[in-house]
Amino acid sequence: MPNLSQRSYEAELIDDLNLNNDALRQNLEELATINKWLGGNEVTISGLEKLLETNKNESVVIADIGCGGGDMLKLMAKWAINKKLNANFIGIDANQFMIDFGKKRTTSF
Repeated sequence: MPNLSQRSYEAELIDDLNLNNDALRQNLEELATINKWLGGNEVTISGLEKLLETNKNESVVIADIGCGGGDMLKLMAKWAINKKLNANFIGIDANQFMIDFGKKRTTSF
């Protein structure tokens, strides 16, 4: 069993800005599943609810810096549509593979 009592400071696979292969695609897909089932998505949506509860009639622009596969952007956009909010979303990532991957996954929802 791994020792989880200390944080690792080794570089993570997903932080390699030149990585552009199937391993990264798989990593992004697994991360989306983990965030869905372990509550990461709910934390973000809950924060948006609190942030925008007094600004429901205003237009907002939300940027996801380090957007990866765009899963959170897609989730936030669906949430905004359901709440009838006037919101625009921008995904920013330093890895072009992730931008291209995210575009494919978010073009239709």
